[in-house]
Amino acid sequence: MDIGLKVFRFYSACTSVFALVLISAPAVFGKTPGQSPTTEEVKKFSETVEFLRVTDIEKSTQSQPTINFIQAVDLEQAKPVSRKFDDQFPINEQKIEFLPVTDIEKPIPPKTSNKPLNITQSPPSANSLIPPIDPKSVTAQWGILPIGILVDGRGVVKSALVRGTEDGSQAIQFDDWLVPYEVIIKALNIRVTNLPNGQVQLRSPTVVFDLDLSRLRLDPEIGAVLSIRDVKDWFGITPEFDIDNYAIQIKYPRTNQSVLSKATVEPPIDLTNIPYIFAPSFTVTTINNQQSAQSFRSRATQNRTVTSSGSLLGGAWLLSLNETQTENDNSWRLGSASYTLQKDSTDLFVGSQSPFWRSTSPNPFWGVTTVQRWGLTMSPENGGAAQARVQPSRFGQTVRGKAAPGTLVQLLSRYDKQVFAEVLVDESGEYSFNDIIFSEVRLLLYAQGKLTSKPEERILQLPIVIGQLPHKASALIVSVGTGRNNSGNNNEFLGSFTDLRAAASYRYGISQELTLGVGGSYEDGFRGLTELFFQPENTPLQITASALTPTPQRDWEINANIRYNPNSKLQVNLATDLQGSRLRINQNILPNLSVFSNFNYDYSANSPFRYNIGTKASLSGRKFSASLTLERDNVSNLQWNFTARKDNFELKHFRNDFSTQTSLIYDILDNSTLKEYNSYSSLVLNYQTLAPISSTSSTGNSLLSLSWRFKPNKSKFEIDLGYSIGSEGSGFITNFAHEIFSGLFLQANYSNIGLGSNADRFRLSLASCFDFKRGFCLNDSFQARPRVDNGILFKPFFDKNNNGIKEPTEPLILKNSGSLLIVNNKPVFQYRSEVTDNGIIASLKPGMYRLDLDLSGYPLDWSPTKNTAVAIEVVAGGFTEVVIPFARSYTLSGTVTDAKGKVVSGARVEAVSSTSNHRVFSITGSGGMYYLEGLIDRKYNLLINNIPAEPKTIDLSESSEPYQQLNLRLSPSVEKNLL
Repeated sequence: MDIGLKVFRFYSACTSVFALVLISAPAVFGKTPGQSPTTEEVKKFSETVEFLRVTDIEKSTQSQPTINFIQAVDLEQAKPVSRKFDDQFPINEQKIEFLPVTDIEKPIPPKTSNKPLNITQSPPSANSLIPPIDPKSVTAQWGILPIGILVDGRGVVKSALVRGTEDGSQAIQFDDWLVPYEVIIKALNIRVTNLPNGQVQLRSPTVVFDLDLSRLRLDPEIGAVLSIRDVKDWFGITPEFDIDNYAIQIKYPRTNQSVLSKATVEPPIDLTNIPYIFAPSFTVTTINNQQSAQSFRSRATQNRTVTSSGSLLGGAWLLSLNETQTENDNSWRLGSASYTLQKDSTDLFVGSQSPFWRSTSPNPFWGVTTVQRWGLTMSPENGGAAQARVQPSRFGQTVRGKAAPGTLVQLLSRYDKQVFAEVLVDESGEYSFNDIIFSEVRLLLYAQGKLTSKPEERILQLPIVIGQLPHKASALIVSVGTGRNNSGNNNEFLGSFTDLRAAASYRYGISQELTLGVGGSYEDGFRGLTELFFQPENTPLQITASALTPTPQRDWEINANIRYNPNSKLQVNLATDLQGSRLRINQNILPNLSVFSNFNYDYSANSPFRYNIGTKASLSGRKFSASLTLERDNVSNLQWNFTARKDNFELKHFRNDFSTQTSLIYDILDNSTLKEYNSYSSLVLNYQTLAPISSTSSTGNSLLSLSWRFKPNKSKFEIDLGYSIGSEGSGFITNFAHEIFSGLFLQANYSNIGLGSNADRFRLSLASCFDFKRGFCLNDSFQARPRVDNGILFKPFFDKNNNGIKEPTEPLILKNSGSLLIVNNKPVFQYRSEVTDNGIIASLKPGMYRLDLDLSGYPLDWSPTKNTAVAIEVVAGGFTEVVIPFARSYTLSGTVTDAKGKVVSGARVEAVSSTSNHRVFSITGSGGMYYLEGLIDRKYNLLINNIPAEPKTIDLSESSEPYQQLNLRLSPSVEKNLL
């Protein structure tokens, strides 16, 4: 063993001497022909020869690149030995490599060179020059080491060249090691953004900051570098050198970004290059009919109301007819009729409508109103008042603030954990976010962009004054029409049209904070109008004011309203006009405790000052809940409203100046059954009192009743039976409701006793509802209210005869329709939708929608015969019907052979429909197999290389198997072409 070591030591010494001679020779005897001159920086470097211990050979970092170094083994010394070359023998660019014995079989790493910096992620601008490292520094004397990089125990960089040194057990001056910029960018997964000023913005999981590339240094061997100290200071992490893995270990500290997430950006809806389905010009969507007959004190009346709605030329129409039958009258009257057409920038309202101005006439307004918006768009809605179309509920606002340069500011909604925007504060010390549509936002400010630090939190409210417009936006609304008298004394169908009315109003957004308006109206005289809407930026203060000029019949009207809501716990509102002032204050003291107060001052009253104060409290637990409201004013007694619930018992108690009511309710069914099936069976004990109506009566009225209320599971049958004893007598009370069949509802009420009355009272109501898309209405509503509804009716069906027309015998595809129908990149059931016998109804706002058919929702062995992606128009008041036929899909496979029975590869097998342009092709493989799927027509011509095959056709029918095998033979002409 000793002899072997001595031989190996002698061999190493000879090798070292030989290397010294080779390296020194060019410097002594001159430059080798064709060799490039050595750079000045390299000449000034002090070169070092390091001798590694035998125990370090296995650790040696893959195959060490040799750049101006010679590695040998010192068997006697267990420490690295450094020997400097004399400065008179500078090393030129020629390099000699000596590999450890154990690394002979390993690939040699690429050689380094003094090439210019090349930062692919963020190329420096022409003005950003990266200075070189100081050749006289200690760092410049170190060698180049191939080092791996581990992040949280995971290898992210297998090997990177860094400048540093180690003594076999630990790194020496690790903070001064130089690591390539590109390697840090890759290892830390840093997002790099080029900035207009020539800098780059770096975003790592721990910090966000702007970097001037001149802060880097240029190493002639490994390019742009930064030190480990820079990595610690800039990125807020603490790298460590792991000698065992010969790698730099990085562990990310915990940040609160783990509980935050970036807000998802929905992809845009692409409506190009797909067919369009437009809404019909006219539709009748619903017809409701309600009839009632009632009798009270021997007087009988009958009423009937018919309402209908639909779409017309892109707008919505509503119609209501009323019939009243009494002993002296039997007539039909027009209740209301209106047409609304809404666009992004313009709106039109025709017929009966609410006036947008401060009208003093008791008669409804009939006329024409138009709205025009500039610099502001509002999506169409389901009808609505004209005034709402010049009062956007939300629009984009700007959030501004100040912070120290380098601070990272993130914007979130008030109670959300999604980051919607972020910005790094520049040298100006100001930040801003544009087009913020939230009413309340939360700002997180990270000093120096370090996400590991605790952020400063700021809460900002962004309320919008009703009537306020965005900066430089404007809106004009104009109405012309007349009043309409349709009282019971008027027997005309249309009623009588009375006075002429007209009004106009124009508003303009002077700034983000201030909107001014001007206008006028004419009823019994002309009145001028001025308006002001003021919302200071980032301030919870709102001010509105308006003034109406007088007429011979009316005085000035001046109104002002001031709201101050500094936070969600305090709301202050002051309203004042020429008659008086009103102040309301609400304060949430605790989550379940609040106080409120109202102060009124009437300028013309004998006792002008009035007030009321009160409190609200609530308590809730697993099996118990209670709430109490107490209120007292300066002219009345204490008022309260109390509710408590424990298990199946519920107690309610109410008292004011005029009446009291106490109810004790016992639910026979448990709460889980009530919630799951919307059913109930309960006993109710109720006691009511009513104060005397006139001063001549000293006693009031009272009524005690006991009743049973019942509704079976999942039923639309309801019944209420009770018996009452009161100051006017006693008797029965009965209420009954039932859906006779889908779309027809019956309701009946009878009582012969009541609070303050003992007269018989009977009412019978019969209501029917029919929806031309849904069929008979499914909701148990006894009111025939006119309403506007719109959306899409999807009708996917099994097209058994493959004619594209829905036949009565062809069933709809209702199973898995949620995964089949994708509307605007979302499953249809993420919208307000329902499955009916007539198809899948999706209630959607007016607009354009994209429908895609998801392959995962296709019925087995069935395929759509039309487009799998279409654009669909939805207009107010109507449902656009989309018929989606699915035909039986067949698959045909087999082997293609020649006349001699040998399989043919590379042949094009094609099935071409005889009745349509549908065609499917396949290329045979090495075994001659072809595979044709999605055959939906009844007859196909079979071709091989565009020449009829044998057999030439295949017939498919409803009774055919979905998967069929058919071997094809080449015709002689095809075989000749292949040869």
